[in-house]
Amino acid sequence: MAKGPAEVAVAGPGVDRTLSHFTNNGQDVDLGSLSEAARIFDIYSNQRPQPAPDVAAEALGARYVLTWDLGEEDVVQHAYPFAEGGAWVHLVPGQEIFGEPVADGWSSAPALTEQLVGLGAVDKAKGSTGPTGSAEQPQPALATADPEATPGAPSPDESDEGTSYDVVVPAAVVVTVLLATALLIARRRSLSR
Repeated sequence: MAKGPAEVAVAGPGVDRTLSHFTNNGQDVDLGSLSEAARIFDIYSNQRPQPAPDVAAEALGARYVLTWDLGEEDVVQHAYPFAEGGAWVHLVPGQEIFGEPVADGWSSAPALTEQLVGLGAVDKAKGSTGPTGSAEQPQPALATADPEATPGAPSPDESDEGTSYDVVVPAAVVVTVLLATALLIARRRSLSR
């Protein structure tokens, strides 16, 4: 916990990803940069979230749900990277961390747009393109979260892109077993001669 969130699940139009300390998507977006842009560390400070931005609900644009794994508890933010006048995050009410309530409310998050676009977020209202620069394909429906429900961990049926360790570790085990077997066979042959 001293080093920040263990991971974050991000869901919304064009994005369904989980970032952890081991995730590297080859771009400038990682767990650290996203946590700073989304201002998740504000939950530990005396800074109180601001009241709702002075824009109409439809001017907030697409909503992205960020579920932060903070150890024993998860904290949910709703992120609006394409809001009129700049990006905003909203801490969902009714959450706790370490047995203490988390102050709900809004925070301006100007760096959030670039981070979420780097993960594939699209501003459908402006017809922008994703990080590849190609025209966007139809996107999944907007992610939803019940603001009154206590947030939980992502369900096991959600997609998991895994990490490079998911391939490297099993491959290393197989190679080690094969080398040990080959050495054992070679030693037996040399002893039997």
